[in-house]
Amino acid sequence: QRDLLFAAGIRRAAAAVSDDAARALSLQVFRSVSSTNTLIREAAAQGAPEGLVILAGNQTAGRGRLGRSFFSPE
Repeated sequence: QRDLLFAAGIRRAAAAVSDDAARALSLQVFRSVSSTNTLIREAAAQGAPEGLVILAGNQTAGRGRLGRSFFSPE
């Protein structure tokens, strides 16, 4: 199976829009995480730079609006 999310491809696509945007991106790509929102909040609390983007193929404990859980298959 081919991974659809990969940092190099995302950077190329961003560079096609703007070289500055591509350079400003700080990407973390995971196959599976509990929650991208939880990870980004933890990273921010630890001083992560503005522009950090966390992507995942699926989430096992994702939450939507109003804290509602949702199904996030790969």
